[in-house]
Amino acid sequence: MASRESTDDGGEDTAQVAAAFRFVSEVADHSARSHAMREHWKHRRQKQKARKKKEAQSGPLRSRTRATESSTSSQSGDRQPPSLLGAGDYSDSSGSLRPGPQSLSSADASIAGSRLGGVRSQALQGMNIALSTNQMDPFDQFPIKFTPEHHKLLHHWLVTFATMMFDSMSARSFNPMRDIWMPLDLSNAASFNAIMAHSAAHLARMQGLPRSHRALEFKTEALRIVNSWMADPALCMGDDLVAAVLRLLTYERNWGAESEWHVHREGLLKLIELRGGIQAFQSNWRVGLPVYLVSIMSSPSWFNTSNKIWVISDRLSGGEFSPIIHDAETLHKVRSLWLLSLVQDIQTFVYNNLDVYRDILATCPAVLNALALLHAEAARSSQASPPTAEACCSDAELQRLACMFFICIASTDNDLWHLLDAVLEHSSPAWQSSVEALHLMIFNTAALSDDRATYALQMASILGSLSLEARRGVENCLLYVMRHALGGSGGDCDTEGTLETPASLLASIHGD
Repeated sequence: MASRESTDDGGEDTAQVAAAFRFVSEVADHSARSHAMREHWKHRRQKQKARKKKEAQSGPLRSRTRATESSTSSQSGDRQPPSLLGAGDYSDSSGSLRPGPQSLSSADASIAGSRLGGVRSQALQGMNIALSTNQMDPFDQFPIKFTPEHHKLLHHWLVTFATMMFDSMSARSFNPMRDIWMPLDLSNAASFNAIMAHSAAHLARMQGLPRSHRALEFKTEALRIVNSWMADPALCMGDDLVAAVLRLLTYERNWGAESEWHVHREGLLKLIELRGGIQAFQSNWRVGLPVYLVSIMSSPSWFNTSNKIWVISDRLSGGEFSPIIHDAETLHKVRSLWLLSLVQDIQTFVYNNLDVYRDILATCPAVLNALALLHAEAARSSQASPPTAEACCSDAELQRLACMFFICIASTDNDLWHLLDAVLEHSSPAWQSSVEALHLMIFNTAALSDDRATYALQMASILGSLSLEARRGVENCLLYVMRHALGGSGGDCDTEGTLETPASLLASIHGD
């Protein structure tokens, strides 16, 4: 108890002193809790102020303007698609794309450059928050009316590309999922429904189902929205329509029919022509780069040698760039998009052709021996040099990749396949212990040295320009295909722990 000297002024002063000083034990429990909570909220408000100040310094995200909804669909909400403007672009009242202000001081330009990564990471962080809450779409981030099914399928889609979506990559490095596909997928209702169809089909396959009816329903909804845009003069030439067709092409090459893929591709090529050619997409590289990649494809599979893959090979090192690929950096971005497309292609190749591939391999012992040699050399190379992003592609690695690609290409042509086996069988003593000798035998034999051999060399050249992680991942993934075609047997192909499945590669690769 606190003590204080009492005065002799009477009972009234004594009563006042007694009222002013009390034992602590006399304080009610709720008063003590109130005091503690006041301190808690005081500290919490201080933390919130500090966090808001830090976010303000990082620069706010640009808000996305939504057009008035003309109608509502039970599945997609059918919202009118927002524009796909870049961070430095704006749209005038007519809807045309114009460049943003360029008169930045050097200091402002430096600040803007430092914030580029912050904006991207904020966007993904905001989406993670939206997906992790009990509310389906608390910040109205998605172009459709979000449901629990959308929530599940989007989570599944993001996890499929886990490293590209969630790894803390440098903002300066190109990421095809973060920088191209996710912005396009979330930009409009048709693209979003197409990617929901993709995710539903993938999930059904993982569950052992032959097909997904929900995937077809999502695809049908995406087509309905695309057709409605094509009938609207204000939307029939827009970037959102192009983005939606790109995603429908992705769906068809993985889960649909080749005939449907050709229909969508022809429609896209006509749209490109009506817009004035591929150069019309220079102002929106996010749409232009995947459009350019599709434009060089004449088949949905990269193992079909009719594709014009030479336009993104090392032959462009002399400066032969297209209106879209105007420098080496842009060429690298297109190659990264090709890498992602190639891995998905391998996944489809495994699922659709595994039984056929197993049958033809069983009749070609020389090719089996060549695969065992490639696998053994790949394993030795991996153990000799730990993976680093800066490692350049060696001649030995380039030779292995070229041989592997040629074998895959040959597997799609029965005549070429048996011709390859006959050549390798006849010259077996010359190459059976050397990948370099195997490479010489394949690419210097007149019977094999045609456009298909050149195509394999071009594929190896493109992959060789990418990171060591990408090169080793694809090589091990192709070896995985061979191993499963053999039913898990076949000499050195039984080595554990060195191969990649297409699914694990998609989830772990950084995309460059």
